[in-house]
Amino acid sequence: MKRGFTLIEVIIVISLIAAIMPTMLSILVSEIKSGDKVIARSLGQQAETILSWRLVSSLRGADLIKIVASNEAELQTESLTVSYAYEGGLVKRKSGKSNQPLSNPGEIKALTFRAIEPNTIEMTINQRKVLICKE
Repeated sequence: MKRGFTLIEVIIVISLIAAIMPTMLSILVSEIKSGDKVIARSLGQQAETILSWRLVSSLRGADLIKIVASNEAELQTESLTVSYAYEGGLVKRKSGKSNQPLSNPGEIKALTFRAIEPNTIEMTINQRKVLICKE
């Protein structure tokens, strides 16, 4: 008795594999795209959080806060005047002649400031609102 596979058996297995492979590749590609979307969303949220921490820290440490426009706040301390503004898809920190970007293009979609009370400011980064209260 001979052992092994017949030609018909090998052809059937190859055709089954050929029929299943496109489906498996399609599932794999969609999972990779889904993973990329999750990573992009996570990086965007991380950028929002880091920027929020930085701005909240600066706003709380300022002696005087002036809302210049809905997208710009000017902070004054004893020795320094700094403004944070959203311009052209970037959040920028302006101090004297320095104009330093704090975000990468496209990371932050919107940044707004609004004075609620004399010692309370509402800052919105994308759709996340943060209330900053100075004591």
